[in-house]
Amino acid sequence: MEEPTYLKEINNGISEMYKSIMEIYGDVLSVMGEPDEVKAKEICEKTKSVMEQEEKVIDLCVEALIRHQPFAGDLRAVTSAMRVSYDLARISRYLSNIVQVIGDVNSGLSCAPDVKELLESGWEMIQESIRSYLSKDPILATSVIEEDAKIDAGYRKVLSKYKDYAAGGACVLMNGLIARIIERMADHACYISAETVYMVTGSRIGVRAPKCPPEHHHQ
Repeated sequence: MEEPTYLKEINNGISEMYKSIMEIYGDVLSVMGEPDEVKAKEICEKTKSVMEQEEKVIDLCVEALIRHQPFAGDLRAVTSAMRVSYDLARISRYLSNIVQVIGDVNSGLSCAPDVKELLESGWEMIQESIRSYLSKDPILATSVIEEDAKIDAGYRKVLSKYKDYAAGGACVLMNGLIARIIERMADHACYISAETVYMVTGSRIGVRAPKCPPEHHHQ
């Protein structure tokens, strides 16, 4: 059965958001190598554009709900698109935040080799999450969610490595802040993947709930 035109338009909007974020990601890598105030401002403006794209996707979703009154799988596709557009907008904002941290601390890649690797791993999750969403592939989506543990481990590794680095407080601060931002970006990749699973199967995966520490039972 062919996909309704309104869903094609919504997914085109999601795809355009992703293309814009890909461009922002490339710019962020450039700034991590060498802080650049002009490039940082361009990234901020591109992030604002992604926010505008998100609003357009939401408008398309609302129009689809009112005019076409979709049900079953089509209804899930529309509601999932609204959430995914939000997740993509948050990812673009987090990328912009990385640049802001670099500018505030005034240190580049030489101060943050570990977080660059972590960022690349997080970005790979984001790419796979969008690929799974647009291709309606719940198996790929599930594999993305499983990768999140590696990002969490990488985040903890950065913190443990730099917490006693007395020689460079600015580096410690920058690495910790950026690692946390990347960890949040990876969470949104999981959210997108969870929406893919829901859209295709109708089953929810509770990845949006906070990760609470395990209880320790004292003898």
